[in-house]
Amino acid sequence: MECKNCGKKTLIKKGFRSEPAYGTPWDEEGERLPFCSDDCMQEYFFGDHDFKYFHCDKCHRLVCEQNPRNGWHTQYRDLEHDHYERVCLECYEEIIVAEGIPKKSFEDQRLAGMFFNTGEVPEGYKIVPGFENYFIRSEESIKRYCFKAIELIDQGHKVVTGYESLGLGGGEGYVTMFAKGGE
Repeated sequence: MECKNCGKKTLIKKGFRSEPAYGTPWDEEGERLPFCSDDCMQEYFFGDHDFKYFHCDKCHRLVCEQNPRNGWHTQYRDLEHDHYERVCLECYEEIIVAEGIPKKSFEDQRLAGMFFNTGEVPEGYKIVPGFENYFIRSEESIKRYCFKAIELIDQGHKVVTGYESLGLGGGEGYVTMFAKGGE
């Protein structure tokens, strides 16, 4: 076999076949990759290149940070959470659907959210009237959106932002606000 990192032909010894590695967070099965040494394995997974990997703090899988099968989209989120620092997008979606986006994110005027499948409404949530395919184009539109989210959270709702389409860097585009629960 050839080492996945250096291409050197080698007999794969016990311990030099990786733990399962996932190309995207939604892959059901990981691939155990061959390496000629521990150094090559570390370089391949964690070196300074496009295909490096990370360990998800929630599901504990080794997931590619960016993958062309997913449009080079960053496949993790850094969280300010009691139990998790960095999670894969699959786990991030589970967390925000269960807990909602933290109020602090809206107070900081950050539109944390997720790309859901087209037309998909997270289970138990409803679209907030006036905020379906809401066009983000200025600081004022962001303030209006965040003010509404904070208002709903203060009423006991959980709020999630669904990204519909965003320009590069997220400076302009369409989002939808979903809410559940409340008084």
